[in-house]
Amino acid sequence: MRINWYGILLLTGIASGFVSATLLGASCKIKRQTLAYTAFLNLLCVLVFSFMEVFYLSAGKLYGMSGLGGALGLMIGTIASVYIHNDHHKELFSSWVVSAPLMYAVAKTACLYAGCCSGSFFGLPIQPVVSLAFLLIYIISLIVFIRSQEKSKAAYMAMLLAFVMRIVLDFFHDSHHGHLVSREQIMVLVAGGIAFILFLLRKKLPKPR
Repeated sequence: MRINWYGILLLTGIASGFVSATLLGASCKIKRQTLAYTAFLNLLCVLVFSFMEVFYLSAGKLYGMSGLGGALGLMIGTIASVYIHNDHHKELFSSWVVSAPLMYAVAKTACLYAGCCSGSFFGLPIQPVVSLAFLLIYIISLIVFIRSQEKSKAAYMAMLLAFVMRIVLDFFHDSHHGHLVSREQIMVLVAGGIAFILFLLRKKLPKPR
């Protein structure tokens, strides 16, 4: 019986982020019911959007899971849960955003095993470099989350560092060769632009009741 390490590493990445977000949320006194429903909703959104991005961009020719699609699903699920539950909404949102880099860092190790998303970072395989970079983002954001009374600061830092790191490291992927700007970089820029606009308009957005 052959062990599917690629699938195991992907699921381990998702599980690690979910455990982190749940523990951080619990430390902020978020109700267990809220944590459970949010985890279920986010799992559904991550899997659906991750799969749909690969399916859509390949015109239905490929099947798989995409990190960018998963990140979009995570954001949609978390924001929806914030408005549904209104239970320490800033802490709930921040706990999941801070945990997202950990999820990506662990899941990215599956690419090294499968040989996909290849590239070279000054002689080193790009996949473990990406994993280490996002693990560092997680650690930095986690420290801010624990030490700061305003948990949103950790979320903003995690998003900013993740957007910048994702764009910069994409230059070292083999898929970027021959392109001034890759499709993935454009997608990250669009997502970052939307996040920045929402940040500027945050005081005008509808508040959870």
